[in-house]
Parts: sequence; C-alpha cells; structure tokens
Amino acid sequence: MKRKLLNFFLSIIPAAAFLIMEYAVTIIAIIAYLIFSMSLKGVGIDAAIDKITEILNDTDASTGIMIIYELFILVAYGYWHYKVTDRYEHRAVARNINWLSLVSVLFLSVGMSIVMDYITTIEDMINPVWYEVFEDMMESAGMANDMTLMALLYACIIAPVAEELIFRGLVLHYAKKAFPLWIAVIYQAVLFGAFHMNMFQGIYAFFAGLFLGFVAYYGGNIMWSVILHMLYNTVQSFPVLGFLDHSWDNIFYFMVTLAGGVLLCIVTIYWYVKGIDLKNTENKLFDEIMAGNNTGIA
Repeated sequence: MKRKLLNFFLSIIPAAAFLIMEYAVTIIAIIAYLIFSMSLKGVGIDAAIDKITEILNDTDASTGIMIIYELFILVAYGYWHYKVTDRYEHRAVARNINWLSLVSVLFLSVGMSIVMDYITTIEDMINPVWYEVFEDMMESAGMANDMTLMALLYACIIAPVAEELIFRGLVLHYAKKAFPLWIAVIYQAVLFGAFHMNMFQGIYAFFAGLFLGFVAYYGGNIMWSVILHMLYNTVQSFPVLGFLDHSWDNIFYFMVTLAGGVLLCIVTIYWYVKGIDLKNTENKLFDEIMAGNNTGIA
C-alpha cells in the first residue's frame, strides 16, 4: 500500500515539475534581463519592462523560448525516463515496429482528428468563452491561422516528444504501479488534459490522452504514442479536415462523418493491435531460436 501511494505521488511530479520549471525559468529570465539592462546598459526600469513586454508579445520570440525550454525537457526527462523504465522501453525505435501498425497509427490520427473536431465543436456550443481563451493563447504562441516554420517545428515534432516523455513515459509508468491499468490510462489522460491549463484544450486533450495512453501501453514503447501525437498535431495544423465545417449544416452529413471517424478509430486500433501481436510473436520465436542456438540445442 505504501509503495502504491509513493508511486501515486511520483506520478504527479513529472507534469507538476514541468509547469513549475516553466514559470520559474520565465521569471528568472525576466529578472536577469532587468538586472543586465539596468546595471550594465544603464537602461531605466520602465524601458527595460517595455522591452520585456515587447519580447513576450512577439510570437517568434515566444515560440523560440518554448523550443529552447522543450529541448531542455527532452534531455532532462529523457534521462529520467531512461533511468526508471525497463530496457525494452529505452529503444528509440520499438522492436515490434511493422508496416501494419505504422499504417494503422497513421489512419488512427485522422480518425482521432475527426472525432476531436466534433468534441471541440460541442465544447464551443456549450461555452464559447472556452474557445476564445484557447484562441488567444494560440495567437500569442504564434500557432493560429498561418503558422510559422518554427511554430510547426514546435507543434508537430518537439512538443509531442516532450509531452509523451512526461505523460505516457513517466506519468503512466508510475500510475501503472499505483492503479489497475485501465485507471492508470484514464488518470494520465486527466493529468494530460489539466496540464494544458484551459478548459477548451483540456477536454479534448483528455480524450486524445486516452488514445495515446492505450497506444503507448499496448506497443510497450512511447515511440508509438510519439508517432501518433506527431501525426495528430500535423493533421490539426493543416486544413485537411475542412470538409467537417459543413457537417453541422446537414444532419445526414453530420451522422455519416461522425460515424466514419468513430469507425476509422475502431478499425485502426484493431489492426494496430493485430500488427503489434504479430510482431511480438515473431520476436518471441526469433528469441527462442537464438537462445536454442546459444545453448547448443540442434
């Protein structure tokens, strides 16, 4: 019981530490800039504060700061993940990778995007303020409408890897030791939603976290959830699902596209599981043959 309680508290630390460090680094950077500007450059405090405000309001600068911070997280959390997880989870490329599961994950990202589009639309109908807050956050981060190359790099590559290290790598690792598996998957999805710090993004991030948690668990390596997360963010970053904008105008179109998205998720998860099971069986057979050869068994 004590060990489970310890693992529960340990499961909170990765996300909490990330947020605390994020604000701490920002505050330290601001204080350092004020001291540098006022003592070495002789700039007045009002001018220094104006310059800081200008930097923080610059989307390219904000994105650049996020990228630098996320790269630090990749190193620190990557080392943490390496130290606490099993050896088969350390591989950058999972041993059970195959084309069937890869293609399944690709199409699962599309199915997820369709389902999430309906969820976010319902959220907007329930409370439009949620979306307004989210939109302001995206605009300040340079991730609304025409995204810059740096913003795409952050959203489609760097952020997915960092977030998977935190939630499907560390949070789920500790949560599995504190709860039954199905509760652990739901729990990490709840933390993943809360991590986004706004209601609109938090709700659909929770549902996305369920998909990501299952894929990471069943694949036995966060490589799978990293790929899914990257693909999902890429689909969301480009207007490839613009046809969904008209689904609310026609009840038949609405039902067909929603059912299509749900069915696509179900089918691709099924084939993802089949692909993983097939490759795991092949790996087990190969290991048995190699073990027999090493012991001199003919």
